[in-house]
Amino acid sequence: MAQKAVFAGLIIDENNEPVQATYVGNEAMYVVNDAGFKRHIPSEQVDRQVLEFMQHQIEGHEDILKRTDR
Repeated sequence: MAQKAVFAGLIIDENNEPVQATYVGNEAMYVVNDAGFKRHIPSEQVDRQVLEFMQHQIEGHEDILKRTDR
C-alpha cells in the first residue's frame, strides 16, 4: 500500500487529461475519469509501471548518466 503518489501531477490519461491523486484511507490513488465514472487506481500499481519504463530507458545508457563534464 503506497502512502504517496510518486508521479502526482505528471500522469495523464488516454485522452491527455491530467489524472488527479487522492487518498482512500491511507492509500494513495490516482483518479481516472472513465466516461464520467471516477476510477480509483492504487498509485503503487501505476508508479511501479512508470519506474519500470524509466529503468528500461536507462538500461544500456548508464555511461551517459555518469558523465561529469556537463
